[in-house]
Amino acid sequence: MGYLIAVLFIITCVLLILIVLLQKGRGGGLGAALGGAGSAAFGTKVGDMMTWVTIVLTAMFLLLAIAGALYFRPPPVIAGEPTFQPDGSRAITEDIRVTIEPASDSDGDTIWYTTDGSKPSRNNGDQYRNAFVVSAGTTVKAIAYPQRGDPSKVVTATYRAPQPMRPMLDPMPNPQKPITGPTTVTITAGEKTDKVFYTTNGDEPTESSRPYTAPISVLPKMTLKVRAFAPNAEPSEIVEVTYGLQGLVTPPVTTQPAPKVPTTTTAPAPKVPTTTTAPTPTTTTAPAPVGVGQ
Repeated sequence: MGYLIAVLFIITCVLLILIVLLQKGRGGGLGAALGGAGSAAFGTKVGDMMTWVTIVLTAMFLLLAIAGALYFRPPPVIAGEPTFQPDGSRAITEDIRVTIEPASDSDGDTIWYTTDGSKPSRNNGDQYRNAFVVSAGTTVKAIAYPQRGDPSKVVTATYRAPQPMRPMLDPMPNPQKPITGPTTVTITAGEKTDKVFYTTNGDEPTESSRPYTAPISVLPKMTLKVRAFAPNAEPSEIVEVTYGLQGLVTPPVTTQPAPKVPTTTTAPAPKVPTTTTAPTPTTTTAPAPVGVGQ
């Protein structure tokens, strides 16, 4: 696109110069070299046509000049981002002095900053000149303005107190001493100023969760999550205990079904044919005759 604009602009300039030299009243020039004084050598109609051509070429010259200026203009200068020393990545236990350093490629940039968390500008905040003191919980924001160009992005550093220790639970899960009913659990924070919050529904504790003020009663299979919060500090790590899964209750025993024994079908014994025995005939013996003379 830029190459096309440049070529058209050069062609338009050359044509415009030629047309101007041919116009009436320019005195000698190219018209005289062609044997006449300006457009008189070509007639009145030709002169009118050249006038319109000149107008068109002039308009093209202006449009191409504007397009070229917009296309080939240099990118805007943006100020480099300033940096903080120290940068707030580590917790602080006391007030510290903070310096703001301009970007390495800056040239006379002015830096403005705030310490209340609001966005800095030339109309809001202070211009940085010397180191200043911050305490835990302070959020510093800074912006750089170049002599010419656009300001940098806003950079932020938050200085926090040390993270509180994890709360301690008593009792802790003990597989050797399972419980079968409600149990009282005591939670102890690392520091007296720490505030402890807990949940029993599996959600992560926040400062909107239930605060710990006295020993709590937990039931078997209840998930307890506990977290400590301290002023101007990141919250502690979460202590999570799921009682039903960590030994305070006897885990359910899953009984595997006994394997099925295949049933054996016994074929019936073959029937033995019954043998019928014919009855033995009875022999009847007639009594001996009795003699008369006896």
